[in-house]
Amino acid sequence: SDQLNDIIKERREKAKAQFSVGDVVRIIHKTVNPNKEFRIVKINSKNIKVTGKDNLRENYTVSPNFLEKL
Repeated sequence: SDQLNDIIKERREKAKAQFSVGDVVRIIHKTVNPNKEFRIVKINSKNIKVTGKDNLRENYTVSPNFLEKL
């Protein structure tokens, strides 16, 4: 429903507002090692692009809902 989409969008916007390029974050997702640290390189309209803090070739584009600021 439109209402549900609005709620999801609002949550994403709120989550996105907490982050800035250069922030160090953790990805909260079962497929990603919870001890790995990432740095935000780009903030897009829906997703945030991160790169591994220790391995720059390790890149992910994730919804802000899955990020935790360190």
